[in-house]
Amino acid sequence: MPKEFGMALTSLLDNPDTRRALSPFIAKVEVPAAFPCVLAPGAHPQIVGTAIEYALYAGLSALRQVVGEPRAARIGADRIEAWSPALLRSFGLGDMRTRVEHAETALRRQHSADTLAPAVARACLVLARVAAVARAELWFLSHLPSRGAAIVAQPSDDEIAELRDLYARLPFAELLGSERIVFSPTFGEGSRRVGGAVGDLIVDDLLIELKTRARCRATAKDLRQLIAYAGFANRFGIDGLAEAPRIEQVGVLFPRAGRLWTTPLRRLVTEGCEACVVEVLLARSGAPLGEAR
Repeated sequence: MPKEFGMALTSLLDNPDTRRALSPFIAKVEVPAAFPCVLAPGAHPQIVGTAIEYALYAGLSALRQVVGEPRAARIGADRIEAWSPALLRSFGLGDMRTRVEHAETALRRQHSADTLAPAVARACLVLARVAAVARAELWFLSHLPSRGAAIVAQPSDDEIAELRDLYARLPFAELLGSERIVFSPTFGEGSRRVGGAVGDLIVDDLLIELKTRARCRATAKDLRQLIAYAGFANRFGIDGLAEAPRIEQVGVLFPRAGRLWTTPLRRLVTEGCEACVVEVLLARSGAPLGEAR
C-alpha cells in the first residue's frame, strides 16, 4: 500500500498541473445549489466524517450482503505497530490491531437502518481515529505526542450524539433497493499502478463519494474525483467482482444534509474523454500506459 492509504490518486488530482492537463477532457457543468446543512460539524469533523463511513457499512451490511469493507483502520493499526516499541510505550499505542478487531466485531451489533446503536457509534469512532493514521501517517508522527493521545482517546458523548444524528439522516431507502453494493472499492491494476485509489461506495452502476463537510454541494474537485474513479473502474474493473458493472452514474452523498446528489457520468465526460483522463493520470503517476481491462 502507498504511504497514504488510498490517497495517491487523490493527491495526484489535487496537483495544479494535473488539473490543467485534465481540464480539456471534462465538461463544464452547473451543479445544483447547495443542499441545506441540517447538522453543523462538531469539534472533530474529520473523525466523525470517517466514522460515518463505518456506520453506513454497519447499517447496510446488517440488512443485506455487501462486497468489501472499510479497511483504513486495519492499515492504520499495522502502521502504528511498525513504529518503535519505545514510541508505542511512551504514548500508550500498543496492541492497536486488537483494538481494531474489537471495534470491528462491535459493528456486527448493528441491526437497523433507523437508529445507530450507541455501542456501534463508539466503535465507529474508535476505528476512525486509527484510520486517520493510515491517511496521514507522516503528519501524525510529526505531531506526537499530541496526536498520539488523540488516537487512543475515548469518543466523547458529543461525538457519539453527532454520529448518531448523521446516521439517522442517511438515505438508506435509496441504497437498499439495489442489486449490488461495494464498499471501499479498488480498481485492480489501476489502483496499484497509481500507488493507491480507493473509492467510498458503488451501488449497482452508481459510484458514490461521501462528503461530510458543512457546505453540501458538489465541487469541481468532487467531479474530478468521481470521473477518475469511474474511469479506473470502467477500464480496470472492480476488485471482488468477477463481472463488474460499468459505472454509468456518479454521485455525492451529503450526510449533513441527508441527501444524495447524482448525475449521469456522460454528462461530465464523454467515453473518449474518460479514456483520456485515465491516460493522463497514469502518465502523471509514472505508470506505464496502454494496459486495459
